[in-house]
Amino acid sequence: FFFFFFFTMQADEVLELQEQLAAVQTVNASLQASIDKELDILEARIEEAEFERQENVAAIRALRHHVSAEADILAACAATLVRAWLAGLAFAALCSGVVLLSEAAFIAPLLLLPLVLAPLGLGFAQCKVELSSYRLEAARIEEGRRRPAGGGPSDALGQGPPL
Repeated sequence: FFFFFFFTMQADEVLELQEQLAAVQTVNASLQASIDKELDILEARIEEAEFERQENVAAIRALRHHVSAEADILAACAATLVRAWLAGLAFAALCSGVVLLSEAAFIAPLLLLPLVLAPLGLGFAQCKVELSSYRLEAARIEEGRRRPAGGGPSDALGQGPPL
């Protein structure tokens, strides 16, 4: 009788422990599924952040290129303006010298200013046109770059580019 009582008591404890083990395994499986889901979400966010970082790096490179190109254009414009101004001065000096030799010295100062300003104005206009055309081209390239090409990780997550 004692063995039977002891055996049934142990069998009841074993069944209870098996039920507890099954409950723990169910909770464990639920937690593992939840952890796996969170990991998938985090991996998708990391992938999207990496994609955005790469886009930002590309945008920074493009901006550096644009700044460098504009600096080169502005330096060329400054050189053009200086050359135009010097050419205007040389031409005005030549005309003033001709006027001085022809005994009309009172006209020389009047000839000096327009002859200096005309080439300077032409040089400025040339620089303005060159810089404007570059900026229009840069804006066109930037607009083409901003158009969504698709295929990024944000599309895979259902969070595509804004319409």
